[in-house]
Amino acid sequence: MSFTSPDRQVQLRTVVEFQVTKGIIIKIWAHTVCTIKLCS
Repeated sequence: MSFTSPDRQVQLRTVVEFQVTKGIIIKIWAHTVCTIKLCS
């Protein structure tokens, strides 16, 4: 019976959440930069 340690699962989930958050931040940042460039 294979058993993955809870620490490993928590670490993996934290990495995934970090990647998703980073992707959202980059999208918002890029959108803001484009808007500023279009407006100015």
